Amino acid sequence: MIGSGVSLLLWLLAAPLFDQIEGNSTVPLSKLTCMGGIPGRNGYNGLPGRDGRDGAKGDKGVAGTIGSRGVKGEVGQNGADADHKKLETVCVEESRQS
Repeated sequence: MIGSGVSLLLWLLAAPLFDQIEGNSTVPLSKLTCMGGIPGRNGYNGLPGRDGRDGAKGDKGVAGTIGSRGVKGEVGQNGADADHKKLETVCVEESRQS
């Protein structure tokens, strides 16, 4: 039903053009107005922007210096030998008195 109405409308609008082509038109082409034109297409959306790149890695920290070893302690000297004292036996004679 709608399709036949549209085709009839198109035929009525196009009929003066056919008459103009054949030379029998009473309506000049400059007076014709077109109705119901096809709407223009929407513009395309722009492409999405690319993701930003990752930042550069930070520099590595300077390695700590290795601690030096402690100085070795000196070996202790042996103690001096003890003096061996000779034990002198003191003998005391007791005098007996009778």
